[in-house]
Amino acid sequence: MSVKPSGIETGHRHHSARNGLDASGGVISMSLFRSSAISALLALLLALLLGGCGNDGSSGGDSGDDDSGSSVGETVESTDPIQSDEPTESVPEEEEEGEEEVEPPPEEESITGQVPEELVGEWDGDGEGSARVDKITFFGDGTVSLLYNNRQVLEGPAVVEDSRMTLYVPGGPIIYESWYIERPDIGNEYGYAFESLMLDGVSYVRQIS
Repeated sequence: MSVKPSGIETGHRHHSARNGLDASGGVISMSLFRSSAISALLALLLALLLGGCGNDGSSGGDSGDDDSGSSVGETVESTDPIQSDEPTESVPEEEEEGEEEVEPPPEEESITGQVPEELVGEWDGDGEGSARVDKITFFGDGTVSLLYNNRQVLEGPAVVEDSRMTLYVPGGPIIYESWYIERPDIGNEYGYAFESLMLDGVSYVRQIS
């Protein structure tokens, strides 16, 4: 024997099932709303964070520009003390004045030779000892030529005084404190006559007849 549910029980079951569906739908709707709210909040926080980083970067750039500007200003200010009013040409001027005070030694060309007539001509030496001169030649224009035993020739003006002689030749001057001429009374056995030029005790001879 089957027992059919009454109408009251059937209605109660339908009402309970509908209430169950409504409750589950409400739970799903609340979950979706909460997820959307959390997502929106996260997006807002992310936007705020990104905006703050951008402002920090721009402010950092400005500070960098300010630093560079200040460094340039400091560099320009540091170059100012380098300029000075002290004269830089004072040392060369002093050197030039010192050079002007130094008088150059007299050149041989500026010396006028003076040779007496009795000395003009060739005088032969032995080329030995302290002389080392093979021949001395005096010229009427006041110059002298020295021929050494090594074939070296030195020429220049000669200034002959009463008892002193100065020869202005390269490497000189050569100074003789004493000079004179000796003339023998008679010639040698062959009939030739000679005279000697004494320069500081060294004899130079030439034939006169």
